[in-house]
Amino acid sequence: MGSLFLKLSLYSSVLNLIFSPLSSSIARVFGYLTILLFFVNVMLTTFKDWKMTLNKVSLSFLFLTVIAFAVSLNSLQSIMVDQLFDNLLAVVSFIAFYFALSSKQHELERFTLQDVFILNNFLCIVIILYGFGPFSFKYTVINQYGETQFTLGLGNPNGVALYVMFAAVLQMIQFYYSPKKFMKVINMCIIAAMFYILYMLSSRTVLFCALIVGIAFLLRLPKIFKWISYAAVIAPIAMLAVQLYLSQLDGMTLMILGKSINRPELYIEVLNDLMSSPIKFLLGDLCSYHFLNTHNGLLTVFASLGIIGVALYLAFWHQQMKMLRNLPMNQGQKLAFV
Repeated sequence: MGSLFLKLSLYSSVLNLIFSPLSSSIARVFGYLTILLFFVNVMLTTFKDWKMTLNKVSLSFLFLTVIAFAVSLNSLQSIMVDQLFDNLLAVVSFIAFYFALSSKQHELERFTLQDVFILNNFLCIVIILYGFGPFSFKYTVINQYGETQFTLGLGNPNGVALYVMFAAVLQMIQFYYSPKKFMKVINMCIIAAMFYILYMLSSRTVLFCALIVGIAFLLRLPKIFKWISYAAVIAPIAMLAVQLYLSQLDGMTLMILGKSINRPELYIEVLNDLMSSPIKFLLGDLCSYHFLNTHNGLLTVFASLGIIGVALYLAFWHQQMKMLRNLPMNQGQKLAFV
């Protein structure tokens, strides 16, 4: 039964993307369904093997999330009902995904890798149609750089780029498992289209990550891939430090792909807000920063769950990556790890 809800959740997520440029109200319904169906799936899995799922780390993270959200709700009167509902959904989705990742049950009954490939092929078709089709919603209004933004009509180009990158990675994995040369050729054509769309979306971080995966795909993954999980933690800390340092120097800014990275103002504002209260520093402010995009992964966790949340997040990340690195992997699994 759990796999049925997982399938429905994944199909709902694709429908959410399909309707995003066509009807925001319908897309919103499918967005809610995606979260709620996934949550039901996780709960069913938890009840089946609750001793394995409800470990100390899971309980501590769940407790921290609930407490942080309760502490951050300073005034219910100042929050709109729909915003409160979205905030609660953010907490529900976080708990659901965390429990899903914490579970040691890796195989789901009647849910196979082929199901993922079918879903991803469907998603790639939608992305390609929106990316190359003659639709007016392919571009949005002029951005801060004086140019029209290529978004596929799906919202923020950075968020859209994540969908496209994961679709490209799944196509690469499918390439390894495709027994027929004809299917491999089709996979390569789709991968090329995904990378072109990534380039058009101009999301520098996502494009950089996709290029790393692409290089790993072409070079058949040298042993250094085991260190990528550490680099993924160090990189956001290093970028945060470099950008804050450059902001202190007159006329200095970091330029990538012809565009400046004007994040330090946002970083300083968030950090000053969190440092203003010991409770916010320790537990974060989940009501104000319910995993909102602060353009830095660790800063986002810090803003939402405080320094305790960051510590638990890093402990959880280390635990999961260590477990994955020690597993025997074929080429497709190594690519998924990267």
